[in-house]
Amino acid sequence: MMRAFSARLFVVMFCAGLSRLALADGTAPDLGQARTLGRQLETAVQKGDGAAAGALFDIDGLIDRSTAGVTAPQQLATSFRQGLKMVPSLPKQLALTAKGGNYRFLRARQVGGESRVLFRLFPPQGGVNYHDWVVGADGQGQLKLVDVYVATTGELMSQTLRRAYVMVAAHANPTLLERLTGRERDFINNLKTVAQLAGNLRANNWKGVLDAYATLPKSLQEDKSCMLMRLTAAEHLRKERHGEYESAMADFARHFPGDPCLDMVCLDGLIEQKQFDQARQSLDRLKTFTGGDPYLGVLRGNIDMDEGGPANFKAARNEFETAKIVEPTLAKAYWALVTLDLKTNDYDKAAAELTEIERTLHIPVGPLEGKPLYAGFVQSEAYKKWKAAQGGGK
Repeated sequence: MMRAFSARLFVVMFCAGLSRLALADGTAPDLGQARTLGRQLETAVQKGDGAAAGALFDIDGLIDRSTAGVTAPQQLATSFRQGLKMVPSLPKQLALTAKGGNYRFLRARQVGGESRVLFRLFPPQGGVNYHDWVVGADGQGQLKLVDVYVATTGELMSQTLRRAYVMVAAHANPTLLERLTGRERDFINNLKTVAQLAGNLRANNWKGVLDAYATLPKSLQEDKSCMLMRLTAAEHLRKERHGEYESAMADFARHFPGDPCLDMVCLDGLIEQKQFDQARQSLDRLKTFTGGDPYLGVLRGNIDMDEGGPANFKAARNEFETAKIVEPTLAKAYWALVTLDLKTNDYDKAAAELTEIERTLHIPVGPLEGKPLYAGFVQSEAYKKWKAAQGGGK
């Protein structure tokens, strides 16, 4: 349900430089300006226009934020910048891979003194993620996107890039390595173990992840990226190591209270374990983070439907119907209603909902025979009438 586009990237707990966040007159972009930029990005991504999406992004601004305050040889700094410029920007990548997914602009807002535009992403492979883009200005004073907070990693992209830059710079500049202290120095000294941790994660070697994590120094066991890798592994092993999973969640929540990435990672597990109240609390926190998203209502309705019972079914229907009203193009709300109708054997409503999906959303409903979810429906009079109204070709 929530499994999403979750890049497991190394991050560093530095404050990125705040350059390029002001317009030419020294003021921050107002929300109206930010909103306009958000709408432009939404349009470009939905059209699959990579050039238009990429043009909205200031790669130099991102690099400035990622490298601020780090002393590195000029050749290294130049190579780092040139290398990043050769990689398609995230807006361009989103536009080029948008087919089958959905990228929706939700709102413009102020976060920590920055102007941001929040998006909801439904990746083609399923799941959900949120991108909170930082709005600033490029070197010519033009309004641009200069950074992005990714909910499933809980970090700004500049922080992710900064760790890689510090790692390379420290090896190229012994003076910098000597000046590093605490977590930064521990990271460099334990790079092999951290790489092993990440390698085990990519290989789905969940036990290996936990074993490698256990050997890290305390400072890195409290690093967000390492804690997320531990949490992901513990979630997959929660049946065998339930105590480890509970401990990983508690540790993360203690060190990063209110961070949405914990809820993004753990919601599926809570639902699978039928911890419905905790799952609803996760949705409450995500609602606070997003400022409200109709899709969260669909997720809440799904939880009500999974828990079952007349009162929960009624609550689920209300959530789905409300989501449709707030966001009339949210297909997941319509399909959730169909599922609820089938679950409650209300086949007339199911037929009406399928008709609305085709007429309002222009989504063709394929053959339903042979699909377990629709077994009762295809035997009903409601299905015969619905199929006849479709011309009998379904």
